[in-house]
Amino acid sequence: MRRRLLSWVLAVMLPLSARAQQTTSDGTRLPLGRDSLVIFLIRGSDTTRTGGISDELRQVADGGVEAVERIYRSNDRLLGRRLDTLVDVRLSLRPLRHQSRTDNGLESVQFNDAGAMSVTRARNGDSAARFAALAATVINASSVDLFLRAATLTAGCTTNIQAHSPTLGRILDVQARVAGVDTVAREASWRVQAEMDGRPVVFWIGTQSRRLNRQILRLHPGISLLFERTAYVAPRAGQRAL
Repeated sequence: MRRRLLSWVLAVMLPLSARAQQTTSDGTRLPLGRDSLVIFLIRGSDTTRTGGISDELRQVADGGVEAVERIYRSNDRLLGRRLDTLVDVRLSLRPLRHQSRTDNGLESVQFNDAGAMSVTRARNGDSAARFAALAATVINASSVDLFLRAATLTAGCTTNIQAHSPTLGRILDVQARVAGVDTVAREASWRVQAEMDGRPVVFWIGTQSRRLNRQILRLHPGISLLFERTAYVAPRAGQRAL
């Protein structure tokens, strides 16, 4: 059960694929550069810092297409170490490729008009490949927060999203709604309440910066993960970075 839960968390940290959106999304709204977040585990009234995230967006050219490259590096006591590099078409956020490296191995995904081809290689040398047919509107599960941050957001607006998760090997259903505006990281931030694969997730997105200022994933009643934008905490001495 714990391994399945961690797989789900890793699949949605980055945080989908989109179908029947009720909002439009424009990836050129996303600010380029590097953000840092700290990870906290919340158990009832106790909040414990467990790790950190470095999240960087770069504009790149991929086969003559203007794209955005995301380099997402996490180091956490509970979730382990992970380095994700994903490339999406910058305007539409249509997925092009994704590579994920963890302590347990490597996974590479290539997207095309027909779907996604995933190849996994474990540390012991075992490998496996699988293909998933996807609709043209499906986006990478690790780009759902990018889609929301790039969307046309207004009070009360809703959107329905589907997300292909190579980690879980299936499409996740996401429903999101702008429930209000709060001040987070000294900025007015849209509070976007969502359900990802039936689990509650809340995003706080800067109304001006379009940065992810905060995210909360509820794992169980009374147990959540909090991601807060702040200075990145470097690995402790003796810890290797991926």
